[in-house]
Amino acid sequence: LMGVGGGSGVRVLSLALFFGLLSGFTYALYYIFGKLYLPRYATPTLFLYALPVGALGLLPWVEFAPLSLRAMEALLFLGVFSTYGAYLAYYAGLKRLPATRASVVATLEPVVANLFAFLLFREVLSLWAYLGAGLVLLAVVLTVRR
Repeated sequence: LMGVGGGSGVRVLSLALFFGLLSGFTYALYYIFGKLYLPRYATPTLFLYALPVGALGLLPWVEFAPLSLRAMEALLFLGVFSTYGAYLAYYAGLKRLPATRASVVATLEPVVANLFAFLLFREVLSLWAYLGAGLVLLAVVLTVRR
């Protein structure tokens, strides 16, 4: 979102800022519409509509290329487990928590991703990353305890 250039200070990239804010806004819509429609519709039905609509919004940036069988298998795995499965778990939590608490608990995602990166790939975090993870954990604990 921001660029630092040779001593000229910090420059905000307006297009990047726009897309960053748009991303946050559309992500927040999952919480809002989830809470609104979960009592009326089954979770798989909601995703039948929500996920393709989100994918359509990304079409202008897609470059279609021939895929190998292995690539198709990887995409299927990512679609079923990393996307559909993750959103099923997320909406199961959203049914039991207010949207504001669910959004704070969802900030655990990058912390858990870093934990798995460490456990599976031996990736080491910087001191700032550990500090950030600690702050996220503290925020989640304080929010859930209320």
